[in-house]
Order: sequence, then C-alpha cells, then structure tokens
Amino acid sequence: MEQSSEFYAYDDLPASNFLPFRILILQPGDYDEKLQCSLQTCPLHSPPLYEALSYTWRPCKYDNKAGTPTASQGASDLTTGTQQVYFNDSKHVIIGSNLHNALKRLRYTSHTRVLWVDQICINQSDLAE
Repeated sequence: MEQSSEFYAYDDLPASNFLPFRILILQPGDYDEKLQCSLQTCPLHSPPLYEALSYTWRPCKYDNKAGTPTASQGASDLTTGTQQVYFNDSKHVIIGSNLHNALKRLRYTSHTRVLWVDQICINQSDLAE
C-alpha cells in the first residue's frame, strides 16, 4: 500500500437551514492509477446531479483524522483490507478495499464522476455529523 504523510482534514459543514452535505468529485484516471478526488459542499434542496454508491463496509482499521489504529484493532492488522484515496494529490483518507475497488472500476478515464459515498462524504471522525 502506498503511504502518504498527511491525512485529509474535513471542513466543518456550515450550519444552515439548507442542510448541506458533501459530494465526491472522482477525478478521471486509468484503473492502475491512484484514486484522486475532491469534496464539494452542496445544499440538500438544490444538489448537482450525482450517483449514490452502495457497497459492503469492511472494518476500517484507522481513525481517518489521526491516522492511528482504532482501539479495537491490534498493530498487526494495520494494513489488512485498507487503501487510500487522495485529495489534491497529497492528503488522503483510508478506505476499505471494497470501496477502493468499486471507485477504481467506476471512475471514468476522460472526465469526472460525481458520487455520494458515505465513508468519504461523511466525516467518520465527527459523531455529530
């Protein structure tokens, strides 16, 4: 698994009556290239066109904010079943291998794809979110 030194820091969703949420902009690429993306905040009442991705979660062994093992995981399990998705070619979040494989297969080679993916679009380190 490729290693990156910085974890992505989520911006707080603005407090609003328009119920903001994030969508994933998946950058184009070939299957063997690393996943590149960005997040966009949108109001629920007028979102852009997007596709929702449903998949099976596998236990994620990292806290995406701190990049440390979760309390229930042993040190020997740190890389089992996890991959990285990159934001602006440097910062990343850890995702399950099922999601990683789905995104690699779903991305286009010539243009972006707009998705809602819970494991990425929701800040998993923020219980209130």
